[in-house]
Amino acid sequence: LAARRADDALRSVRMANASLLSRDHKGPALHGMVPTLTAVGLIEEAGTLAADIVHVGDSGVFLLRDDTIRSLTTEHNLAYQGLPHLRTRSVGTAPKIEADGARVALQSRDRLRLCTDGVSGVLPPAAIASILGAGTVEMAAKALVAAARDAGSSDNATALVLEAIEDPAAGK
Repeated sequence: LAARRADDALRSVRMANASLLSRDHKGPALHGMVPTLTAVGLIEEAGTLAADIVHVGDSGVFLLRDDTIRSLTTEHNLAYQGLPHLRTRSVGTAPKIEADGARVALQSRDRLRLCTDGVSGVLPPAAIASILGAGTVEMAAKALVAAARDAGSSDNATALVLEAIEDPAAGK
């Protein structure tokens, strides 16, 4: 079943890639567009919760567990060469697309953060972890974007925060 979900996710990425390729990338509204795609599907099987992740580009997924944050994706850019805005993989820029996929087991109270590089590129991990762990998921997402803007982000600053919670009915 998990392999089928992964195949479905990768097929969706290929469809998005084909759709973007069919558009005129020379139009003024699309000039310079280098889209990223990051998606998370939450799966519950046999009483355990997991996140299925598919990823292309530099809008990553991070896990906050017990006040420690870690990246669950690899950014597809040239940051290691000092060029974080040059992507090595994107959607809609080449006929073939290579997407990363992963499944991560979640524990109750884990938080997942999906964000653009306009957030992760300007905030240090300790600040992100502090903001991510405070308040509701809605408050954390808004606070991450506000902190990125306050830190001078001039790039797209978008954040989505998800939290794994135990189903009270599961214990009955």
